[in-house]
Parts: sequence; structure tokens; C-alpha cells
Amino acid sequence: MDEHRLLTFADRDRVVQIMLSRLKLLTIPRRMFLDILAGRVNCIEGLPDDAVVFEVQYDFASQGFTLLLQSQSFDPVSEGEQVPHISVVFKSKEWA
Repeated sequence: MDEHRLLTFADRDRVVQIMLSRLKLLTIPRRMFLDILAGRVNCIEGLPDDAVVFEVQYDFASQGFTLLLQSQSFDPVSEGEQVPHISVVFKSKEWA
């Protein structure tokens, strides 16, 4: 099979469907989210290496960010099913 074959629209739709069905939500308090962006906090457990952020939403009520993550290691989510949350452990670089 040619490694450099261009994807057709049918291929693209199939890849998107597979990728989007393996989702989890991660909610992070506003302050911690800013610390992550500033490089003061690292994820040390629970986030797969291939995780991709598809969407970020801010919730004014909880003052936190919710990230929609995709990873091939996540269980598929069926249409109409609620996307589950993922549990992740963070560590401050100051405590390292």
C-alpha cells in the first residue's frame, strides 16, 4: 500500500468519526489552568501521551475550564451517550 496516498472524503469522514468517538472531559479550575499554561504545573498521571484537546470551554459558574480530549486509548462513546470525565493528577513544579 502506498504510504503517500491522499485521503478521500470517505476516508476523512471515517477517521473523524473514529477520533471523535473516543472522548473524555477534563475540568480544571481557572487558577490551575493558568499555572499549566505558565509551565508551573505538570500532569503526572492519567493523561495518555496521544491525548489531543479538541475544545476548551470556560464555565463562569465554577470558574473553571472544561477540555474535550480525544485519545485512541479512551473507550468509544456512542452517539447520545454522555462523555465521561477523566481523572488526572497534577503536580506543581515548586514541589518537585
